[in-house]
Amino acid sequence: MDNPIHQLPNYSLWKISENSLAKTVRFVVETNYKRYLGNFPCNMEEEIKFIYNNEKQYFPHSCFYVIKDNHEQKIIGSIRITHWTPKIHLPIQNKFGVDIESITKQENVSTDHIWHIGRFAIDYQTLGKSSVLLLKTLLVNGFQMPYTDKNAILLAELDKRLFEKLKLLGIHAIQAGKSEIELGSETVPVYITSQGLLPFFEKHKHLCYV
Repeated sequence: MDNPIHQLPNYSLWKISENSLAKTVRFVVETNYKRYLGNFPCNMEEEIKFIYNNEKQYFPHSCFYVIKDNHEQKIIGSIRITHWTPKIHLPIQNKFGVDIESITKQENVSTDHIWHIGRFAIDYQTLGKSSVLLLKTLLVNGFQMPYTDKNAILLAELDKRLFEKLKLLGIHAIQAGKSEIELGSETVPVYITSQGLLPFFEKHKHLCYV
């Protein structure tokens, strides 16, 4: 069963169980295509299946959070944080060709301190003005574990517009490779150090409930 974490006036934050993984992956894929393409591609079901199979491998090493509408219990936001091990092959490695070990050497940290954040999606159409607050809520709770790991490197593949938005929020993300089209948008591979998270997390840690 999903685990409720915090109740907000109209929404609630949950940590999902593996039983909800397929539904959450579908939400992520459909929400991104609606936002960036305005329609669903013909191969979307194959893509959902592929992503679901990957997320099943990550799940034992992950915390997957969603925000649900209190009235319909519909998912309207999601984020997943994974503690990386060399047995896990991430999209940032497979699709973007980023060498994780070269980043760890450059930042002088061990591979034990590698985290990956992904499956970030928000139903902006449903949320309206609440979307900024819930974006910050998802990010803060997703960032909590790498933030407390003072030697952390956080990896991510970000929509280019979100990449720019993080800068405005005070999150220092470093581009780690060439962008690619993923789920309908130009996507940038990045990494963030724990120091790069510091200004944002300290400002918004009152939104952390995990």
